[in-house]
Amino acid sequence: VENLAIEKIIEKDQYKDLTDRQRHVLQAIAGDVPLNVPLNVPLNTSALAEAFSVSRKTLQRDLDVLVGKKLIIRKGGRKNGYWERVRK
Repeated sequence: VENLAIEKIIEKDQYKDLTDRQRHVLQAIAGDVPLNVPLNVPLNTSALAEAFSVSRKTLQRDLDVLVGKKLIIRKGGRKNGYWERVRK
């Protein structure tokens, strides 16, 4: 029981400094928020940037923060890769 409480505190700490857009990007990657992206398009940086109406560079900065907090990981290569939420 005590370990579970500690894990929740750590988890909340990871989300504490996220901006609203970073939280929405994380939810979109997790599949919790529907995006206006065709089903056959992987959730890559370009698709996410378009869905959030921001530049690729802006979205990449958000992704860098999420990677730094170990909330998402990159799967696959540069051309056919996609983002995935880290599950604990």
